[in-house]
Amino acid sequence: MEGKLNIKFEIPFKFSFDELRGIVDNWVEDHSSTYDDIGFRFMGDTKIHWLSHSIARGPVNLNVDRVNPEVVSALSLLDSLVATRDDLLRLIL
Repeated sequence: MEGKLNIKFEIPFKFSFDELRGIVDNWVEDHSSTYDDIGFRFMGDTKIHWLSHSIARGPVNLNVDRVNPEVVSALSLLDSLVATRDDLLRLIL
């Protein structure tokens, strides 16, 4: 038999904050395939939130100050991210 087979696997489980953080951190470090996405459904929410949709992909201009040619000022980066928050959120939502 030939054809396409889609498989969906759900695990009903309640994570602690530290467990959830560990899952997300591991996914961020090693997600080399489009087939290793992880989704979460939060209590009271019917929508599945996929980790692959949490990465902003697209051009964003950030106005930052440099400490030297290799280092960006953390405060100016934070200020710029806050100032462009709406643009960044539009890229992932």
